[in-house]
Amino acid sequence: MTLEERLVLNPQETLLLVVDIQKDFLEAQQGFTFFDAGADISLMKAMVSEHLIQLIERSFTEGVNVAYVKSNYPEGKFPFPYDKLCSKPPGTDFYLIDKIGGFERQVKIFSKSDHDPFANPDLRKYIEKNCIQNLVVAGVTITSCIFETVKSAVQIPGLMVIVPEDCVSYRKEK
Repeated sequence: MTLEERLVLNPQETLLLVVDIQKDFLEAQQGFTFFDAGADISLMKAMVSEHLIQLIERSFTEGVNVAYVKSNYPEGKFPFPYDKLCSKPPGTDFYLIDKIGGFERQVKIFSKSDHDPFANPDLRKYIEKNCIQNLVVAGVTITSCIFETVKSAVQIPGLMVIVPEDCVSYRKEK
């Protein structure tokens, strides 16, 4: 049974929050942090191409609110070999999801410099202003930023938090 068979959401009251789909996490070539660190990013790349892109496209079609969270960490925030993680372009640039039709018109972007996107108070204000009742969290990595996102989101009264298992991922070593 699929999620949509079990759960019916009002699109106007729903926000798809896509976390950290950026080149430093997902690009498989030299010069991008996770690749240079030797991390196995295959699960994350497969999740984006096989599931997440379709969820974003369907969300646009159904009129769901869509927001992307973009990490922008100061260089040296994390120990080597992750010390340059999302500290400058092209590592901070989105991976594939900015090419989806409708991106320019339909996506609100929130920056973060911490694992938890709710450290940016504008995210909670957006949820409250738009009367969001359902938060669908997707992205990477489930062992840090997705975990922190959900931990903060469940503290918001009246907000239902949904994490579709096929639209979150992590590095194999985690």
